[in-house]
Amino acid sequence: MIIPPFNDTGEGGAQFWCLAFAPVMYHQTRKPALPSALGIYFCSHKDFTRFSRHSFAENGHSLSYTRGDDRHDTLEFLLLSALLEDSVHPAVWRLFPRAQIPTSFHSDQYEDARRKLCRLLYHFRSHEMAARLTADMPHQPLMVCDESAGRVAFGDSKEEDEEIERAIIEVG
Repeated sequence: MIIPPFNDTGEGGAQFWCLAFAPVMYHQTRKPALPSALGIYFCSHKDFTRFSRHSFAENGHSLSYTRGDDRHDTLEFLLLSALLEDSVHPAVWRLFPRAQIPTSFHSDQYEDARRKLCRLLYHFRSHEMAARLTADMPHQPLMVCDESAGRVAFGDSKEEDEEIERAIIEVG
């Protein structure tokens, strides 16, 4: 399993520290997919979001950087984005190994973010454990999306689009 580097340096010397990682396949255009690691990184630099996603190849080469969302700079939103954009289920994430964090590294903000992530992972791992323990039982969610209703994109509902746009402009 590929483990990303604990530390990555961004523009202006910003420091990114790995909280967790997921084993993934990096899909390049017209090339075979590469085994890689996708990391959730924490950054306290004022010019960056607190949470972002970085991917690395097996040799440690950086493959991608996805800035967190400025308005929704939370671990919850990052996990949702990783699920919807990269198909990485929240139960796939693994904490960055404590043994690989340099003993000289100390950051209360990093530790707070790591504890918050642990509380989130507890929830998703508990669901995964329950699913495994009851694998021989019939499973069906209480609610299942009616796919015949389809997904809504901008342009599908002028009235809703206008309300969403007003909310975005008001916050801006």
